[in-house]
Amino acid sequence: MKPLRTWLAVAGIVAIGDQAFFVVLSLFLLSSYGSGIAASFLTATSVARLALILVGGWAADRWSPYRCIQVGLVLRIASFLIVGLDSLGGPSVPLLSCGVVLFGAGDGLYLPSSGALLKRLTDHGDFSRTISWVQVITSVATGLAGATSGFSFEAVPLHTLFFSFALLALAAFALFHAIPRAPSPAPEAEGPPAHQPPSSTTASLRTVMTANGGTVAVGLLTAFLIDASLSGALNIVLPARYLELGWGGGACGAAVCLFALGGVLGGVIASRIPADRLAVRNAVINGGILVFAALTCALYFALPEPVSLALVAALGLCAGVAAPTLIGDIMNNTPPEFAGRVYSAINLVTYGSAPIAYAACGFLMARFSTAAPFLVGAALLALGGAVRAATTPKPE
Repeated sequence: MKPLRTWLAVAGIVAIGDQAFFVVLSLFLLSSYGSGIAASFLTATSVARLALILVGGWAADRWSPYRCIQVGLVLRIASFLIVGLDSLGGPSVPLLSCGVVLFGAGDGLYLPSSGALLKRLTDHGDFSRTISWVQVITSVATGLAGATSGFSFEAVPLHTLFFSFALLALAAFALFHAIPRAPSPAPEAEGPPAHQPPSSTTASLRTVMTANGGTVAVGLLTAFLIDASLSGALNIVLPARYLELGWGGGACGAAVCLFALGGVLGGVIASRIPADRLAVRNAVINGGILVFAALTCALYFALPEPVSLALVAALGLCAGVAAPTLIGDIMNNTPPEFAGRVYSAINLVTYGSAPIAYAACGFLMARFSTAAPFLVGAALLALGGAVRAATTPKPE
């Protein structure tokens, strides 16, 4: 159990550094280059991340998740140092470009490899509980980092902040070496064979996706719907709607905090759902998606501010329960030899859904109304939830 706790500590440290880096980097880019160039730099980071996610899972399975995580952390350290040098010596587009691309590449290696390693460190059936605690830890870490980094940007020299992020990543790198490279294999589940992942000696990626009623494939599609709805609604539609209603930036900030708090509470609840209670887990996922759809639909209406904020908190709670339960079921149906590639696919639908959601929300807001994406998102979630409920295999 000690290696797992060590890894959770590493994940928390990395989450603090990443979130603080993104906040400070965004403020630095906006103040030094303006919104257009700032958006270009952040896009370059996203493209590099997505490109490496595509190969990061394969590298974790074929090479080693330990080595991929080490390389990802080293690239993080180099990125923070380069951006710090850029802020110290004056803006330099080539130097800054190198820094942000390295960060995206490092994150692309780190994300799928972290799932593959977590699979190795976790007993079969316990992945759901572990990923729930990962969500709680990272939510708390990112909330704290986001709250403090904005103030630090005004009070601390920029290069000092970026160099401190490098030290934080270095601490995570050092702590990571306390995790043994070859933990004992996770024991097989004692449940019925239909609910176990396919044998790694006969499995291919296609059989992994389609085994047990297509649990992995359907789960990935469900994750895409949830993340597309979340990213579009929270990052674009909700702030625009609040500004349209005259509530200002304070309401937007309160909504983000309440959503995060709901996610933390949801993660704690998800960690208490037994891995062998398949009927309960499916009911949580399917019911959570449908409740998610109803809450998203409710945000379409011009409700009083306290009611709207309560709905956002409930969205966070719902996502906090359903998402780690869903991811846990996907990974519990994945052999360890395919964990990197499947977790890579999870991250790909998570981060890859954002550009699609942003473009769709922008079109709907321009063509119809500011709140129109809420209705479309709710309809897609309801359809996805109904399809998943209809295709969920009955436990034996």
